[in-house]
Amino acid sequence: MDEAAKLERINSAATITNDSDGLSNGKLHDRTQTDLDSDSDFHTEPPTHSSSMITEPHADSAESGRSEGGEHARKPLSSVSQIVVHAAKGACSSYVLAFGLRGGVSFLLSLTKVVKGKAKLRDSLRFLFADYVFRFSNMVGSFSFIWKLVSNYLRFRESSKKKVSPPVSKRSSLMIARRNAFIAGSLAGTSVLFETYENRLAVMQQFGVRALQASYNGLKARNLFSFAHGDTLLFSIACGSIMYAYVMAPDTIPKEYNNWMVQTARVSRESLAISRQNNRRIENPSKFQPIDFDTIYDCINRHGGTNAVVALQQAATAYNARIRPDGTLPIVPCSVIHPTDCNCVSYNTALAFKIMSGIAPVYATLNFVPMVLLKTRALMANPISLPLKGIRSTIVSSAFLTAYVGIYMAGICGVRNLVKYEWMHQDHKIMYYILGCVASGTSILMEKKPRRAELAMYVLPKGLQSLFLVMQRRRWIYHVPGSETALSCLSFGVLMTFYQLEPQALSPLLVRILDKVIGKY
Repeated sequence: MDEAAKLERINSAATITNDSDGLSNGKLHDRTQTDLDSDSDFHTEPPTHSSSMITEPHADSAESGRSEGGEHARKPLSSVSQIVVHAAKGACSSYVLAFGLRGGVSFLLSLTKVVKGKAKLRDSLRFLFADYVFRFSNMVGSFSFIWKLVSNYLRFRESSKKKVSPPVSKRSSLMIARRNAFIAGSLAGTSVLFETYENRLAVMQQFGVRALQASYNGLKARNLFSFAHGDTLLFSIACGSIMYAYVMAPDTIPKEYNNWMVQTARVSRESLAISRQNNRRIENPSKFQPIDFDTIYDCINRHGGTNAVVALQQAATAYNARIRPDGTLPIVPCSVIHPTDCNCVSYNTALAFKIMSGIAPVYATLNFVPMVLLKTRALMANPISLPLKGIRSTIVSSAFLTAYVGIYMAGICGVRNLVKYEWMHQDHKIMYYILGCVASGTSILMEKKPRRAELAMYVLPKGLQSLFLVMQRRRWIYHVPGSETALSCLSFGVLMTFYQLEPQALSPLLVRILDKVIGKY
């Protein structure tokens, strides 16, 4: 598995995303957050009885401090010069931590290739000072500076007004605090301009869903809106869209993410393209050309061998009455999907072992690097129990992914056997969506409930991106230049408002990451 594909799993742990220069979009925060959430005794969703906790105590937050969930953990700074110095110090701290976190994780992941003998150590050192590391650090540092500067200046101005104006009600004070927090977060969101266009899209996607998650938790805490098992359902629906795109529309999901999916499932791009072309020909014969059997044989000979050719001939004999005159098959057989081993049982068994052994080192890095950087004191206080939790999380996450891919690929083989024995007439593209929903919805139950929500937040942006591109392709919607930056600013405005005033509506680990990387305002 190449480095870009592995890094596709990690882009979200530092709360801001990655790049397109060989690393991937949107992961470090989300996947790491998912893998470490089980170390916390908190839950992603706020308790159902916390309605008053969010509405009334925050009205007192101007006096009670952020320990109550409000934003005023200390008195406002007394001068503009103090505010500037405070913001600059915070920006430097955020920059250094982001640089170490982003470059360090990339370097440690690149060492897996060194261990396997696929790269030299000096090649891995470049990951410490790659362009995307500097862009990421600039974005985090400038976000911290702008947010601290604007937030503290607005508090300073409001404090100055109180000295000459009559006191306002607690509700008015809360509304002012929300307005100021939203303004500060939105302006800080302009820091995404340091990143590439692809990464700005990833930032917008990842933090947009975080803002939606916080809004949902806020509504649920007020008993205004909720639905049971929403995390599992959301994850299943989003994964159904992604797995459909994996087979039928690979250009609608991020390139690095698609590369990782292809390498994880061990199905060649040629095999997927043949299946896609045949399926499109079945549904719209006037628009798409039939598959070329020479292409099929080339694919089999390149990735399989004599056994795959024999298996293809056997399948063609079984399909004989249903093969169209133009050569269109009722479904592309398993001998084309996995020509290396035409036996579905042995292929899927071997695939499970390959996935487990391949992904475990990646998840180990995702668990232990943030543990060292973000939970240093807890690690020193619990040098045995905390690593044991990390090991358990690595095993469970690896087993989850193995089950996910295994169920999906077993379903692919199952559909082909149903067609072979005439339980189904032909291939249907909706089956790839249904199989994605089933595989993800069942395998995610291996994870703890808080982590299911984080997984849902990770895959939702990619499912939405695929949907957006399909709608754009069909001219149902149109792209507006600069919209990704504007939506990023809006998302950060909402997110930082919750962070300052209702942190319990956010994931506990997200709050810890913001506290550690950005720091309290």
